Amino acid sequence: MADAGASLSELAAARQRIEALERALAESQAALAASEAALTEVRSSYRSLYETIRVMSTPLLPLADGVLAVPLRDRCGHEREVAAGAPDFQVR
Repeated sequence: MADAGASLSELAAARQRIEALERALAESQAALAASEAALTEVRSSYRSLYETIRVMSTPLLPLADGVLAVPLRDRCGHEREVAAGAPDFQVR
């Protein structure tokens, strides 16, 4: 009977450890989900800011009253920007 009592107490202790680990896992998963959501928000903000800067840095050449020329950027120009360290947010 002593063995049965010890086994039951060991089983109860093991069950408590498992429950504690499950709670810790749930908390870690919630923290990870929050971090992923924050990262997604930061990425979106970064893309928006990058696009704003890109648009603001596009030269406009006045040709006549009410006529502006905007240089078109080709694939090579984009590849040069990425090679120079600009983030590659181009949609494909």
